[in-house]
Amino acid sequence: SKMIAYKEYEVPAVLKARLQAAMNQSEITSLEICKLHEEVAHLFATSALNVCEIAGIGPEQVTCIGSHGQTIAHCPVRKQRDVESGDELNVTGSTLQIGHPSSI
Repeated sequence: SKMIAYKEYEVPAVLKARLQAAMNQSEITSLEICKLHEEVAHLFATSALNVCEIAGIGPEQVTCIGSHGQTIAHCPVRKQRDVESGDELNVTGSTLQIGHPSSI
């Protein structure tokens, strides 16, 4: 497989504002995360279809699409005291990406 087309697209201003709010709020509803999850996936899917058109191919000819999603939360590895032993432990970090691939 080889890459035959590539294009970057701007995120629409309204969606971008909602994503920034999701990243900056300490409290966001699960409903809003679900909505953003689908809307980002739809945006990515539409962009992928547009790239297919630019490349002059049908989507059925695409072998794979790479997407790392849109990060809305990032929690790096951190130190935490074990309640029982008092030992300092590394707590596994994690991130939350939205834009589910099944829609792309």
